[in-house]
Amino acid sequence: MPFSLKRGAWLLVVNAALFVFILALIEVGLRVSHRIQIWTTKPVVGVNVPGSLPIDDFWGATPRSVVIHRGSSIPGLAYEMAPNRELRAGDGTLIKTNQFGMRDYEPAAQDSDSPCRIVVLGDSYTFGLGVREEEAYPKVLEKLLRQSPEAAQCQFEVLNFGVVGYSSHDEDLVLKYRAVNFHPRVVMIGYVLNDPELGRVENLHRYFTKRAWWQHFRLLRLAVEAKDNWDIKRLGGGDYYVYLHAPGRREWQSVVDAFSDIRDVTSRRNIKVLVVIFPELTESFKGKPWKDYPYTKIHRQVSDLAIRNGFRVVDLLDAFSQYPSRDVVLQAADDHPSVLGHEVAARAIEKELLAESSYFFGFQ
Repeated sequence: MPFSLKRGAWLLVVNAALFVFILALIEVGLRVSHRIQIWTTKPVVGVNVPGSLPIDDFWGATPRSVVIHRGSSIPGLAYEMAPNRELRAGDGTLIKTNQFGMRDYEPAAQDSDSPCRIVVLGDSYTFGLGVREEEAYPKVLEKLLRQSPEAAQCQFEVLNFGVVGYSSHDEDLVLKYRAVNFHPRVVMIGYVLNDPELGRVENLHRYFTKRAWWQHFRLLRLAVEAKDNWDIKRLGGGDYYVYLHAPGRREWQSVVDAFSDIRDVTSRRNIKVLVVIFPELTESFKGKPWKDYPYTKIHRQVSDLAIRNGFRVVDLLDAFSQYPSRDVVLQAADDHPSVLGHEVAARAIEKELLAESSYFFGFQ
């Protein structure tokens, strides 16, 4: 090899080594100055957590709520509710799961041919984070339906399959592998505007999912965060929910795919589907008039997708807008529905179900 080539190869090796060394120094510096959160998959033993748990810690940096969750055996699903567990939040709210891992009463029977069994899929809104089990809209809906004249024709049952942090993708998997085994007549999907999120955002997902190799490096994680922030600005104008619903992105596509899957699963079994769209009441919006609500276009986008798949839709924006925005959420720093918010949702859903009872339940 000529001397110039040897020298060039040597310089290339030296520069590459220097580059790696500089990256290593930056990584060490970042680890010292910015603590990296370690997400462990070590199982939590026991059923009850002693003491109280602030509601914010339910999905905090190290999710103590793993006590009532476990890794899921369903392919592609990171975690699920563990059966027969309980946890008490700092506000005194008891969170308890039944033998099937639902925050619900024990159903009359798993294998039922009742024409009035409803399964509700969703995330923390459906789960009822921050309210008691009987105050969450699935149970309020069940109570309302059982008090209706239509209850004379059969016993209504509403099963709550809501799990904190679930996305549309996760709810699709729960339906296919678990909820259909309960033979529902109606499947309801509680849609929240962060439902297109995929994986690494929610803390429970990060806790129960094995980290990719790049997530061990703070420098690469910062690069990915920077890319995400750039995409939020570029595709969502700086608004996270607009970004999640940007057409052509994998986030929104996950909802498109999930609805298509749900359509295929339910149509084969003659199950009716109702999509319930919750308003997103961010802190910057609370207290403002409902005419300034910023996400009506997203509501229409989700509603149009549902209708194209043959689903019925209840958009709760109209029902919620009859009340001051701060009254239908828990507290100043929380966007989950309050007791009133759950009741408003349940009454709007009841109205749709009973108005179309022949369609949903086959009543004559």
